[in-house]
Parts: sequence; C-alpha cells; structure tokens
Amino acid sequence: MYKDFFAQKKLITFDLDGTTVKSEQVWDAAFTEVAKVAGIDPTTTGICGNTVAERWKHILSATDLKTPRPVPELVELTQTEFVKHIAELEVTAGFWPFVAELKLLKQLNLALVTNTARVVTDRVLAQLELKEVFDFVICGNEVKSPKPSPQIYQATLAQFKLPAKSALAFEDSLPGCIAAAKAGLKLICVWDEVTPKRNFPDEVLEFTSDFTPFPGEMDTTYLEDIKQMAKEQEQALKPTT
Repeated sequence: MYKDFFAQKKLITFDLDGTTVKSEQVWDAAFTEVAKVAGIDPTTTGICGNTVAERWKHILSATDLKTPRPVPELVELTQTEFVKHIAELEVTAGFWPFVAELKLLKQLNLALVTNTARVVTDRVLAQLELKEVFDFVICGNEVKSPKPSPQIYQATLAQFKLPAKSALAFEDSLPGCIAAAKAGLKLICVWDEVTPKRNFPDEVLEFTSDFTPFPGEMDTTYLEDIKQMAKEQEQALKPTT
C-alpha cells in the first residue's frame, strides 16, 4: 500500500519525542514541576517540538516575573526532572516491527534527528535499548540552529552523502515537519490529532497515529492492493467443480 512512499529511498529518519517515543506527557510534567518550583505560571508549556530552551523562552515571555531564573538553569532542571521519570517511557506502537523490516529486509539506513539535547537523548536510547537501531544520531544542541531550521536535516543528509529525495522523514511536531520540508524531504507525520492538518507543510504524505500501518505494506501500492483484492474475490466467486 505504501510502496510509493518508500520507493528509491536509502535513508529513513525519525524524530525522538512524540515520534519514536511517547514522551510528551513526561516532558509536560517536567516543565510543570520546574515551573512550580521556580514560581512560574505552569499553565503554558511552550510548543512541542522546540528545544527545551525555546519552550522556556516562550513560557517566560508570558510571565510577569521581574527576575525569572536564567533559561540555562531552567533547562538543566527540566532535563533532570524528565530523566527521573525515564522508566515511564515507551516506544510508539509498531516501531519495532517497522524498523526490523527497514533494517533487516530493506537494509536501509536509519537516523535519529531530534531537538532533544544529547545528554537526554543518550539516556533515552539506553533506557529503551534503541542504541543499535540508528546508524546516525544528531541532537538539537549539536547544530547552530535546531528545528524548525532545516540545518539538522541538512547535516544528516551530508553525513550519508544523499540528496533529499533519497530520504523520508517521520516527525510529529509542526517545527519538526517544517524543518524536514525546508530541507527538501518528504515526510510522514505521527499526528497528535490536535494540531490542524492544514497547518502542516505540503510535503507531508500521510498522517498516522503510530507505525502499525507500515510493516508488511511497503512493497505494493494502493492500486496494486485493490487489484489483488479484486482478483481474490473473483477467484472466490468462481463455482467449484
């Protein structure tokens, strides 16, 4: 069914938070806890997909505090609070069968392209036994301009010496999708069912809640599946002798 999406692709990229790992609630809880400790209104937790620093800048811009804590301090506190609850994290449904097919059967390169800082990313990869999955990992604090800038995707393509047309990205957030699209990649959105679809770039080929639709469905097109189904129905309706 999804053959057209994966045809001629040599690299599949994954975002971490909200895409590979269901971590949004853990991050939101970490922001809320740090906000309470710092005496900051925790009702807004910033834009998911942005770096922790950018999310705190967004939060602080909405507060009347005359002397808020420095952003680097808030970032460190939030990362520490997040790591406390790292055991609560789970990979997104369908991820393991999907990457097994991509790596073992199709022998494609896989990259993790995340705005999350290296210090947290490595802990998450270790906790969920994801270290061996990815051939390359790049984090938001390792580029000058993280998502929604395309720089992190441009660096990934350069690492594999590939043009954008040879890669397919999986993202969940608007900043992540914009970054991939600006770098010239087509992508699939692991959609939160909240952000309006019309807000996403035209490069999004498909919206999905998880990875379960893809294993076993990457070698045929939608039209080929229909033809096969019709053929099977025709055979089933033939009278037996």
